[in-house]
Amino acid sequence: MKKFTRKQMLTAGAVVLLGIGGITVGVVNHNNNVHAQQVAKTKAHEAKVKADKKAKSEQLAKEKEVAQQKQVATLLATATANPSDNSIKAVNDAIAKLTDQKEKAKDNELVKALNARLSLIKKAEAAVKDYQGHATDANKQKVAQEAINNLKDKNDQDV
Repeated sequence: MKKFTRKQMLTAGAVVLLGIGGITVGVVNHNNNVHAQQVAKTKAHEAKVKADKKAKSEQLAKEKEVAQQKQVATLLATATANPSDNSIKAVNDAIAKLTDQKEKAKDNELVKALNARLSLIKKAEAAVKDYQGHATDANKQKVAQEAINNLKDKNDQDV
């Protein structure tokens, strides 16, 4: 076997060191790339989960709003058929829970009309009761008849 010279050994050592260094750099670079991919996947997954949660919460909010609007519609129908302080209060409470401002405004207008109608009904009932107590008084009969004539809603026939 041939003996290597000092220069050849140094050259071979340098080549081996460069080879090991190059392999080490390659492995570190590969590890960094893999780590970056994993971080990117994790971030993408977290973003997807966050978007899914947001979509679910928005869907739940929409469903809740629709259910609340149905409840308001039901209470309004009941209050329209038979207006009373309690039914109007229930409608106002349900309207307060709505988030859609257009629906709130529309429903509040309906409640104002119901309040006006309820006021007319109460006036008519009071005038009739007053007339019943003083059946001979023509003025009270006239006031009672006018109060009854002011009730124009079809649901007020029973009153």
